[in-house]
Amino acid sequence: MILAVKQIVGLYRSKSVTKRVKAYRMKHPYEIGPAKGDSFLVTWLYDLLDMVVIPLAILASIPCCLLLASRVFDLTEIFRKALFYPFLDVKAITLSLYKVLIVVGLFFVFRYIEYAASSLYRVLKIRDAVTKSGSRLLRDNEVNLTLANNVIWLLTWGFFIIAAIGILKIPTNSLKVIAAGLAAGLGFAMKDILNNFFYGVQLMSGRLRVGDTIECDGIRGTVDSISYQTTTIKAIEGSLIAFPNSTLFSKTFKNLTKGDSYEYIALPVGVAYGTDVDKARKVILKAMRPLCKPDKFGREIVKPSYGIQVTIKGFGDSSVDLNVKQFVLVDQRYNFVSRANEIIYKALADNGIQIPFPQVDVHMKSDSETD
Repeated sequence: MILAVKQIVGLYRSKSVTKRVKAYRMKHPYEIGPAKGDSFLVTWLYDLLDMVVIPLAILASIPCCLLLASRVFDLTEIFRKALFYPFLDVKAITLSLYKVLIVVGLFFVFRYIEYAASSLYRVLKIRDAVTKSGSRLLRDNEVNLTLANNVIWLLTWGFFIIAAIGILKIPTNSLKVIAAGLAAGLGFAMKDILNNFFYGVQLMSGRLRVGDTIECDGIRGTVDSISYQTTTIKAIEGSLIAFPNSTLFSKTFKNLTKGDSYEYIALPVGVAYGTDVDKARKVILKAMRPLCKPDKFGREIVKPSYGIQVTIKGFGDSSVDLNVKQFVLVDQRYNFVSRANEIIYKALADNGIQIPFPQVDVHMKSDSETD
C-alpha cells in the first residue's frame, strides 16, 4: 500500500508539479537558483508528502506489520510489552522501541519545518529585494540569506533536541554535569572554535555575503559559502580556498563589491615618439565606446560618472606611455581588460599609429677600420 501511495505521489509530481514549477519559474525568473526550495510555493504539498507523510508511513508500518504477525501466533501481548520494553535503562537515558520510533518520526517532521521555513524566508527576501531594486534579475550578493538560514537551522534542530530529551527522559542534571565537565576540560581547546563561531556570525550579519568578490593575502575570488567555522573563497582559476573565520576577520581584506561594485583599472599603451597624442586619444576613445554598455543586470560596465580617460603617464625609452583609465564592474574585470587590449591594438594599427617595441642598435667595426 505504501509503495502504491509512493507511486501515486510520483505521478502527481510528473503530471502536475513539474508543469506548475515551470510556469512558476517563467513568471518569477529571479527566484531560479541552485538552492533547494526555490519553488516551494508550488511544491509545498509534494514536499510534505515526500519528506514527511511517506517516511512516517514507512516508519509506522514497522510496528503495524509486527503487530499483525503477532496476532497470527497469538503473541499480541508479548509484542506490546516488547514495543514499550526499555531495552536500555540507565540513570542517564531510557530507551524503548516505541520511543526510538517517535524520535525518528519527529526527525522527519522537523526536517520539513526547517526546509519550509528557510524556503519561505528565501522567497520573501528575494521578492522584497526585487521590489526595492526594480529589477527582475538579482546578483548573488544582493540578498543575504546566510545568517537567517543558519538561525533557522539552529532553532529548528535545537527544539528537536529538546523534544528528544523530553521523550527519552534524559535527566537535565546529568546534562549539566556533562556540560560542566566539557567546559572545564575543553575550554582552552575550544577557544579557536568559539572564536571562529562568533566571527562567523559577524561575517554573516552583513560584512560578507555569498557572491561578494574579495581580495585577501593576494588571493582574489568570490565568496562561495560562510559557515560558523570557515569562509570558502572560489578563486578566479576555480579552486576553493577555506579561511578560518577568525583568520579572515583579523586580516585586512578588501570587499570589492561592498560599495558600488566598481574598481579602478588603468591599461598602459605605448605609442611611438612623434605620434599625435590627441589623435591617438580620439582613436582609443572611439574604439572603446562599444564597451560602455550595460550588463545583463542593467548595470553600466564602465562607470558613467567617470567614463574612459586617456592621459600621458610618462616617457619611456622607446615610447610615449599612455594610460587608458576607467572604473569597471568587478565581475567584468577580466573580460573587459582582454577585450579592451584587443580593441586598442587593432584600432591603433588601423589608423597607422605605431606601437613601438624595445630595440637596440649594435654598430660593429671591421679590423681595417680599427687600424
